[in-house]
Amino acid sequence: MTTSPDAKAQTSIAQTPVQKVAVTPKRKVTYSFEFPNDKNKLDKVRLPYAVAINGKAVSAAKPKRVETSFTVMVEPGSQVSLFLNSDAHPAYRKQSVYAVTPKDRDVHVQIKQKWGKHSNSDTPRLEKTVGEVDYYSALLTGDIWMKVSHKYTEQEADAFMPSGIDSGIREAVLSIYRGLKQSPLIVACTGNAAARIPEILRPPSSLPWEGKARPAQNPLLEWTMPLLFNPGSGAQKKAPADSGKSQAIHKITVEFENADNPKNNITQFSLLTDGLSRVHPRCFLALFSSAFEAKITQIEVSSNWRPLIGSIAHRAGLGLDVTYIENANSNLHIVRSKAAHLNAQQAEEASRIEKTYIQAKQAEKVANKAWRDAETAYKLAKLDPTKVVDAQKVRDVALQEKGSAIAKREESWKAWQEARTAHLPAVLRSFRAALQEKHDLVYQVFDPWLMDSETRDDTPPATNLIRPKNSLEWTHRHHLHLTAVEPDVL
Repeated sequence: MTTSPDAKAQTSIAQTPVQKVAVTPKRKVTYSFEFPNDKNKLDKVRLPYAVAINGKAVSAAKPKRVETSFTVMVEPGSQVSLFLNSDAHPAYRKQSVYAVTPKDRDVHVQIKQKWGKHSNSDTPRLEKTVGEVDYYSALLTGDIWMKVSHKYTEQEADAFMPSGIDSGIREAVLSIYRGLKQSPLIVACTGNAAARIPEILRPPSSLPWEGKARPAQNPLLEWTMPLLFNPGSGAQKKAPADSGKSQAIHKITVEFENADNPKNNITQFSLLTDGLSRVHPRCFLALFSSAFEAKITQIEVSSNWRPLIGSIAHRAGLGLDVTYIENANSNLHIVRSKAAHLNAQQAEEASRIEKTYIQAKQAEKVANKAWRDAETAYKLAKLDPTKVVDAQKVRDVALQEKGSAIAKREESWKAWQEARTAHLPAVLRSFRAALQEKHDLVYQVFDPWLMDSETRDDTPPATNLIRPKNSLEWTHRHHLHLTAVEPDVL
């Protein structure tokens, strides 16, 4: 039986000529950075950056961080430039720098930090062409650092002011961004509102401690003010203006030292108008409100925004260093080595406990080596039945001595930590406690006694051992440092 198909189809192939389409490959643009310090050694600086193509940022997200180099791919003829440092914040991208336009070849831009006062342009200079790559160079001077460090306005600072903030603290903070005429600054706290700082102007999911449980608040330092923004309202609650009739109930004298780093590396620089205004308002909110709570009457700030030295926190305007604090009962130069806050008996006891810990650490090293040697000897002795019994006895004794040395080291370590905490000066203890409670303003607190790398977690501050080989500890042997929260920069 033969069946016929339901339908028939015919295919006709037209003789269409093949057209060649020219495809231009994308160009690779690489930026490399070097951050030599004043000793001509390279610092590790994880610089915030955002890439711009033809003047527009590629992403509206928070900036990335670069330590050495990064690469982007672009169409030939597209201009590539960078938003750097605090200017890379999504809301502050105004000063793009180091613009290049790749055409026929890839581009490599080498950017090197340079000390001293220089007025070099941020436009990269073509140095050579090797194969398919154009090599450019550019300097990162103090002037360019200042260009890419956001200068906050009084209006921007006011946006960070919580409703209910003490009117004297509010006025003091705003006066910094209005432009101080002289130092010291007098913070005249009125007490007409609780000097407590609320949640910052961001949803909690964007904070650097995302996913961690919020620690229980100290009931003595309970937050009392509402959010700056009422969720869902879209409107900001502004602090009521001071009527001018409020009388100061507590005054804080704040002295700002004129740091040499910006002064010696920027062609035209004024601490009061160019330096302090590049510090994030949260730094001063935390500093003044904590001082008010701790009844501090005098503060000396040794360093704030500085471009060419130290951590990115200072370079991005998120760090403050305090060297001296004073209240009605005592004063303190924040230098652990001088131990000026201890009486003779306390100093002698602290020194004895510290030496005991150091000796216990050394004894543990010796015991560890003796045990490793005994273990090696025992393994070799297994080949000789006449020696194995004695070798095992030596190994067992060495193991016991190792365990004993570890226990003594742990015990002496605990005793030293307790002594260090007990001898923490009272004026610093209260000031530090107030700073650490401000989880939404203060990210880190370091001083010669304690090191808190994350104020929001449940881990207690570590003891500052002031070890020369530990740069973080050694750097903070003579001041207190605070880092402000700003998840859209760091």
